[in-house]
Amino acid sequence: MRLDLHIHTTRYSRDCSVLNPYNMVVRLRDLGLDGGAVTEHHDIWSQLELERLKHEAQAPSLFLISGKEVECEVGHLLIFGFNGAIQPGARATDIIARVHAVGGAVIWAHPLRFGRYDALPDERIVEIARAFDGFEALTPSHTDLENERALALARKHHLTATGGSDAHAGGEIGRCLTRFNRSLFSLTDLAAALRDGACTPEAGRDSDP
Repeated sequence: MRLDLHIHTTRYSRDCSVLNPYNMVVRLRDLGLDGGAVTEHHDIWSQLELERLKHEAQAPSLFLISGKEVECEVGHLLIFGFNGAIQPGARATDIIARVHAVGGAVIWAHPLRFGRYDALPDERIVEIARAFDGFEALTPSHTDLENERALALARKHHLTATGGSDAHAGGEIGRCLTRFNRSLFSLTDLAAALRDGACTPEAGRDSDP
């Protein structure tokens, strides 16, 4: 299955996204993807909301789930399978523990963005990354050099690497993807696949339509 695991819409990320939720579903469908994850900042969609959205967009077979993006001391995290509130300033280790306690999974999102860790040794980045279930190694939010470094670290150190577009507009969806080597039918399946390392990042479209 090919999924875009990092998408923001105007529903709950209206301060930064111009992507209408309906258009998101249509775009995922028209690109021929198996689905995607809505990862709003600090808010989460209910599964009922997502099912209604798929019905409206006439995409009943699309695998559509919701996580959320939160901040911590090492940057941004994508959380799946956890509906509780995350307090500002929470530490990554505490967030991971809470998410794992309910069977969820945590991805370190665009970890090298803005050159934040340019001066940090590879060993330290890997040490941080190993705490997470996924390491977003392929994303348009990285420069080409940042993607190259993240992918090389993931390959060398056997990190579970993912890809996501971090889309905030329709034309950005599908630029980077995650390919899972098993079928997914629920948020629980997605979290388990991430924890099992059953996925790889994959380049998607090169440009806007």
